[in-house]
Amino acid sequence: MLNGCDIDVAWLDLVLRLDSSALYYTLSTIAQTLAVTLAVLVAIVLSNASRATDALHAGTSLDPAEKTAPSTKRRTRRGFVNQFSDANKRLAAERYYTATKLRPRLYRAIAFSLVDVAVCFAALPLTITLAENCSVAAAVLTVTSALGIVCLVLYWRFAVSVIRLG
Repeated sequence: MLNGCDIDVAWLDLVLRLDSSALYYTLSTIAQTLAVTLAVLVAIVLSNASRATDALHAGTSLDPAEKTAPSTKRRTRRGFVNQFSDANKRLAAERYYTATKLRPRLYRAIAFSLVDVAVCFAALPLTITLAENCSVAAAVLTVTSALGIVCLVLYWRFAVSVIRLG
């Protein structure tokens, strides 16, 4: 027999019981996980900041006729790198392209993380109320979990970009 806040996931043969303790634990765990992962991301940024800066400065040498580095907006990696015929310039172009994408990826990851953590923190004092309204509780958990997964994907993309600098 299901009570008012049990969610029956038939295709998994699973019943999820949503009480205030489970909601509080889940929301605080999501927030803590993102905070720790974001701290690791910041450590990655700080340890590789000089490589990214060097790659950005090397971009000005890609086209000696220009005084500024070439733009990578609305260009694919392959399209940007293939415009250079020299192997050394191609390597520099690859690193430069990657370095230009680091800041936007970092800012996007931080923004999604802050939104997710804010939603979790805003919902924590409301767990008793949420436990009484199962559909709202399920919506909050779905949104925070989905945002958390998006954040982890963004962290992964950022980490891969930093690794490509090396």
